[in-house]
Amino acid sequence: MEAIKLIFTDSFCELIGVVISSLLAYFLALSTTKPMELDHWSYMISSGLVPICLSFFFHVKSVGCYGGDIDTEKVEGDDKRHQFPAVVIYHTIGELLMLLMYDYDMTE
Repeated sequence: MEAIKLIFTDSFCELIGVVISSLLAYFLALSTTKPMELDHWSYMISSGLVPICLSFFFHVKSVGCYGGDIDTEKVEGDDKRHQFPAVVIYHTIGELLMLLMYDYDMTE
């Protein structure tokens, strides 16, 4: 049971990232058939999950190891940390592009 808990806590940020990227890809795929509306449910959910993903990234300090007490004792020179979630950068770039296209449509 402890191993399942450790795996879940270490990979929860990545699982949320998969959900965010899937929802954002679905939203961007819809933009070819009709104009983009920022109040679409897939965009709203993916935008709401970004702060949660960032909070899990900053909350989990290091990647644990089953069978040892890596969480409680500090091993010298062995500070493994999660990488910054790339899905946050993907979402930010997508959001900026959508806002620029929306502003461009409003000026015409």
